[in-house]
Amino acid sequence: MPISSRFRPLLLGTLALAAGLTACDNFEDNLDFEAGDSRTIVGASSVEVAPEIRYMADTTATGVTITSVDVETDPTTTVPYYIQAYTIDQTYAWNVEGPGNPTGVVRRDGEYYDVTFGTRGAYTVTVSDGTYAGTEDVTVTEPPSVGACAATSSSLVRNGDNVTYRVVEGDPITFSAVTAGRLDSEVSITYGVDGPDADTAPDVVPVASFPVTYTYPEAGSYDATIVVENEDGSDSCTLDIEVREPVTISECTAQPSAVPVGGAVQFNGVVNSLVGDASVSVDYGNGVTANNVSLPLQYTYNTAGTYTATITAANARSNASCTVGVTVGS
Repeated sequence: MPISSRFRPLLLGTLALAAGLTACDNFEDNLDFEAGDSRTIVGASSVEVAPEIRYMADTTATGVTITSVDVETDPTTTVPYYIQAYTIDQTYAWNVEGPGNPTGVVRRDGEYYDVTFGTRGAYTVTVSDGTYAGTEDVTVTEPPSVGACAATSSSLVRNGDNVTYRVVEGDPITFSAVTAGRLDSEVSITYGVDGPDADTAPDVVPVASFPVTYTYPEAGSYDATIVVENEDGSDSCTLDIEVREPVTISECTAQPSAVPVGGAVQFNGVVNSLVGDASVSVDYGNGVTANNVSLPLQYTYNTAGTYTATITAANARSNASCTVGVTVGS
């Protein structure tokens, strides 16, 4: 019986849809596996297991004090693996073998396998559906960790999250840190000295234990870096060090330098100290001394004569002074 031209497009569309469904079913079956006769596992082939150092610290005017430290002595790392060509109508058996008692957890009906590694070495992750199998070789390394890096100094300056340790030239600075990882890890510190003093200052210094103390050869800015390393990797921390010259006083004046009896003289000078912690005193040369004063400072002489006044700036680590002459007329 001839098919009416009115129904012919509908029939052809139905036949095409049926053919397409059959093709799609066959195509989905073909996606069950990668080319070849094995399953393909997707996941990391190299994994790092590093200990974590957690600590709390207090920032003071002269440094960072570590108040508590918690070191992860048995670090682990969990890594996900999955089947590249996964189908829901299969049953998958996963396994992991290697040193350190690795464990695995199956997720999403066998599509994913989360493996927890805890010891360096060579591991093998496998999956099988009973007919086909796949493997992934994994190398686990154990780099060391360093944390709770701190120093004590003459003063400390905080700029946001950055800390700069300041120390007076000639004063020692003490470094501390906590390291974790394998016992064969090597620890060292580089004090960041370069320029003309690099030949005489230590470069990379092995550290047997913390704290360690060092005195910088001259004023300047330095980056002290603490490094812990082994054959699997390294970790480091850097501390900003600023070495300043000892307290100084300059540009001392007495104005006017000649006055009549009862006339006022103003003493002045420029004081440079680490953090403005220097105290100033003025010995007027007549047996009178003013302590803990601020410059400029006025003084009145009541007796005629020639006097040598001494202006001194001092702190707990150093002091400096200068002299000026004053003539008092009758």
